[in-house]
Amino acid sequence: MRRLRALLSRFAATFRKERSEREFAREMQSHLELHIEENLRAGMTTQEARRQALLKLGGVEQTKELYRDRRSLPLFESFFQDVRVGARALLKERAVSLICILVLALGIGASTALYSVWRSALVFPYDFENNGRWVVLLAGFNRQQTHSYFFSSSEYNDLRQLGDIFESVSALQHIMFNLTNNGHPESFDVTAVSADAIRNTGVQPLLGRSFLPGEDAPGGPNVVLISSILWQRRYQGDPNILGKQIRMNGEDYSVIGVMPPYFLMWGTQLWIPLHLDPNEPNRSHRAYWVTAMTRKGVTLKQADARLAIAAQQWEREHGGKAPEYSNLHLGTQDILEGINGPIKNAMLVLLAAIALLLVITCANVTNILLARVTARRREVAIRLAIGGSRTRITRQFLTESVLLSVVAGAAGLLLAWQSVPLIGGLIVNYVRRKRANSSSIFPPFSSWFFCPFS
Repeated sequence: MRRLRALLSRFAATFRKERSEREFAREMQSHLELHIEENLRAGMTTQEARRQALLKLGGVEQTKELYRDRRSLPLFESFFQDVRVGARALLKERAVSLICILVLALGIGASTALYSVWRSALVFPYDFENNGRWVVLLAGFNRQQTHSYFFSSSEYNDLRQLGDIFESVSALQHIMFNLTNNGHPESFDVTAVSADAIRNTGVQPLLGRSFLPGEDAPGGPNVVLISSILWQRRYQGDPNILGKQIRMNGEDYSVIGVMPPYFLMWGTQLWIPLHLDPNEPNRSHRAYWVTAMTRKGVTLKQADARLAIAAQQWEREHGGKAPEYSNLHLGTQDILEGINGPIKNAMLVLLAAIALLLVITCANVTNILLARVTARRREVAIRLAIGGSRTRITRQFLTESVLLSVVAGAAGLLLAWQSVPLIGGLIVNYVRRKRANSSSIFPPFSSWFFCPFS
């Protein structure tokens, strides 16, 4: 405890150096005068009395240096000296410093942004709590030689009956709504979901609650979950948003929750209950994307085997009205594999590009700094001539490099923070256009992995 107090006292003394110097100078002067008076009383001359007093004290300047070392932390103090000298050196050569900072900031910002895309696509999703159990269902129509991620209302209800392999089965639909209150009218992509769809993600609302069982039944209440982005932008982060009414497509919806900033399920910012009619007779109207949570212990092979039996049953019972059921194939696909499958190779190439970009950035800055050091040979020679050690000079140059890196790193992170949402938005918009221009077999969940950096 005593050592800790001494260390803290020395650390504090580093920041009140001038005051301590003045106090110590007065104390040294008083001691010197006392010794001179004693020597004068002993019969010495004034000059000899002062000389003997200085000898007895061991030299004023030497004593001051010893006191400074014991009073403060020399390494800490020399570090601050290096920082001050380094900052002055960088400001002296503003053009070179600015070029280095600009090159590093662009390299760090671009690398950080690209790494965020890579991590969000291939790393972040695998932190998911129910990884391996959450699957997307797909149907293979051999007659049309195609497959689809979409099912009809009747098919969805049939899939919900497979409780021996599925813990829950969820349906989602993408629709467009016009939001008309609290500001200018806006058109939004909205995801209509069954009650357990959001619960299966394991993500809890930032405010409020998720959908309750029964709220997705026909005639259920008009409730809505909104994204944190929309909450902040249109409603200024109002903490009393819960229970308020928002008007969409001419109907009032009550806000029951706000989702976290990174949650953008199906790339939308509004989620409402999907009020499916279980008695819909048209089995060919496939407009709903279906996911399921397998029961614990059930493998995907077991689920596929059970779905094969269900496909045969559909063909026997409904093959007359739905000829596409001929040789129908039903299967599962891990939802994260479905997300990452089309982009995995591209993301690995992106990771290699990130590494190459960092190498090029470091090489460019190294060349600039080497040229700068070459131009400062005279300065280094003068420092060596007046007694500066090579270690101290090297440490000074390293301090300047660290200062450049810190400033450039801060600027690069700011650049990445601003650019990552733009990159995510560009890719999500590309995915939406791709989905709009393709058939229904295009997987709608291809924009999910952009949610972590939204």
